[in-house]
Parts: sequence; structure tokens; C-alpha cells
Amino acid sequence: MADHRESPRDPATPRVSAGRAALAAIAPLVCTLAACGVGVFAVRGDAGDLGQMFREAGVGGMGVAGVALVALPVLSILLFFAARGVRVPVAIFLGVALVPWLAGAAASAAGLAQVMQALAHAEASTRAMLFAAGLSESLSGRLFGGFFSLTLLIGLAFGLAFAALVLEAPARRLALAGVGAFVTSPLLVVAAL
Repeated sequence: MADHRESPRDPATPRVSAGRAALAAIAPLVCTLAACGVGVFAVRGDAGDLGQMFREAGVGGMGVAGVALVALPVLSILLFFAARGVRVPVAIFLGVALVPWLAGAAASAAGLAQVMQALAHAEASTRAMLFAAGLSESLSGRLFGGFFSLTLLIGLAFGLAFAALVLEAPARRLALAGVGAFVTSPLLVVAAL
């Protein structure tokens, strides 16, 4: 009995070498490292303050960074397969790239809940200071989540563009370039504001 399942790889697309496909796979890593390096020096002026930034962000910020460190290789592997001609739905790419943002939103909500519980038992003279410190810490998780998701989305756009360039099929190249442009255009608008 013949197996009638469809292959995930488009038969019209020739097999691309692993070295060429690796260019697409490293795009999220390069974009994230570049953004982290620029961000550290632009915000603080010194790379030694990076540890202090994470300590001030608390557990939520470190958790978001951990989630981003897991999402980064997953996105790279997916881009590698896309560059080799395997069909990967765009929703999976976007879902993986937005996981740090969701983790940041969850960390922010959990941090705000802890702040409200602490304020219920605090003296009136220290409530304003506790609220300001707690709000700062809880919203740092959301900031880190947005930052890491933005860098992953930009890396995804570049990775899809590289994947389109290494594939030989013109229709696939146009589709992947269109997805890359679609993902990048809102980010450029937000960056311009």
C-alpha cells in the first residue's frame, strides 16, 4: 500500500546546502546580540551595568530573558528548515518570536499582583515608595519582553529574506520576501515614532 501523505518539502524546490541555509538561521542571533550590545551602551553607557539592569528587573526580567534564550534557537532551527525548502507556516515563526512578549506580560501581571498584596500590609508612610519600586520592577519584565520580541521579529525578517535568497524557486522567494517585508514594516513605523 502506497503512502499518500504529502512531503513537508516542496518537491519543485531543490535541496539547498546546509551552509547557505545557516545564513538564514543565524540572523535572529546576530540581530539579538547587536541589539543587546547597542542597548547596553545607549541606555547605560557601560557594559558593566548589564548585571545591575537585570537585578533591578527582578525575577520577571530574568525569566523573560530565559524565555528569549529558549525562543532564539527554536526560531533559528525553523529558519534553517525554511531555507532548506521545508514548508513552515508563518504563524509558527510569529508565535515563537512573540513568546518573550507574552512572558513579559505575564511577569508584569504577576509583579503587579505582588505589589498590591504588599501594599495591603504596608504602613501609609511607605506605601508610595513601595508602589513606585514595585511598579518599576514589575514593568521591567514587560520592557524586556517587548525588547526581546522586537529583536526576534527583526531577526525573523532578515532570516526570511536570507531564506528567500538561498532558495532557487522564484515563487517561494517572492513569498518569503513579502512575509519579511510584512513583518518589518510595522517595526520600522514603531521605531520611527
